[in-house]
Amino acid sequence: MDKGGPAGAQSRHFRHDDVHPPGPAPRFASAPTMALRWCARSERGRRPDNEDSYLVGRVHRAFDALGTNVPDSALPRRLEQDGWLLGVADGLGGASAGEVASALALSAGVRFVLSEVRWNFRLGEADLGGLRERAERVFRSIDTEISARASESADLFGMGTTLTAAYVIERLLLLLHVGDSRAYLMRGGRLRRLTHDHTVAQSLADQGAIRQDEVEGHRLRHVLERAMGRDQRELEIEVVVEPLEHGDRLLFSTDGLTEALGDDEIAAILGAHATEERACLELVDRALARGTSDNVTVVVATCAAPGAA
Repeated sequence: MDKGGPAGAQSRHFRHDDVHPPGPAPRFASAPTMALRWCARSERGRRPDNEDSYLVGRVHRAFDALGTNVPDSALPRRLEQDGWLLGVADGLGGASAGEVASALALSAGVRFVLSEVRWNFRLGEADLGGLRERAERVFRSIDTEISARASESADLFGMGTTLTAAYVIERLLLLLHVGDSRAYLMRGGRLRRLTHDHTVAQSLADQGAIRQDEVEGHRLRHVLERAMGRDQRELEIEVVVEPLEHGDRLLFSTDGLTEALGDDEIAAILGAHATEERACLELVDRALARGTSDNVTVVVATCAAPGAA
């Protein structure tokens, strides 16, 4: 188990059973973004390879007018804006293809996000609509890039990945999701699942063909209806917009966790530990002890309002 610094400091090893302690608190903008205390862990479990990937990162831009004769009304003297990117991806495909797909989803996502970010705005209704549109465009670009890479090599043919990723800006979570990895929000001791599993079994439950309590044991519970890079005619992306509050705790995980632990047990573990590191470690340890058959990746992050103790 390797302990490292903030997101990016261990980027060469981000899939090799790493545990990262909380990153540094951000500097705040005129429209302050929530600070995040976070921890992440990824384990291959019983699998020969780890095809999961995770990411926690900050998007930051600042401007200081150090000297100018331009009128104040025409030029801001100081501008700072922060955002956070968080995500998990669970790769699909033989040999090393799944590992390539999940890593590509997150690395390509960062590149596309940086090219799409529009700075110096407040999140009014119009801005939120534009942000959501750009975020969906990022996901479609990732999907296209994975498909293109898969077509270049027989070893990568058919690769794909789940992707559950979020952008935190000001006090808002913008979440995009494809597949059966999950995102949760814990507030006031209550855990709420923010994402919907895109599996055949869950689709049958949605249609009323089976009961919801039958999904967990259904033979098609791991068969995906949607995945990044799988050449769907038009990728259907689930989008969630969620206001954040001080003390909210976010959980992102691949299905290696949720096939072993139910939501009630996850909630109990998150609620029992004050630190993100202890919660993260116990979630993964508990899943491994239960004999989960898949890789296990967990990101736990707690929101802190600017200036809060």
